[in-house]
Amino acid sequence: MIKADTAFNSAIIDPYGNIIKKHVSPLGDRAVLVGGVPLGSSDTISMRWGDWIGWISLAAMIFFLGMDFYTAFWEKKQRG
Repeated sequence: MIKADTAFNSAIIDPYGNIIKKHVSPLGDRAVLVGGVPLGSSDTISMRWGDWIGWISLAAMIFFLGMDFYTAFWEKKQRG
């Protein structure tokens, strides 16, 4: 992970949480951080499934939004 901040601190952090390089600047000084960042493996769900996670999430959101409107309509119809 690379955290860049224009006002306070910047850091390069490896996948295990170890800080590779950091720069702390309470006055907002400019800095350039250079460090080797090991790339992770492709064993995450998003790497295996690709864009399907987003499409499934979008379909689920549309489904639940439709169910919300349907139940509200049904309750209103039952009342009168």
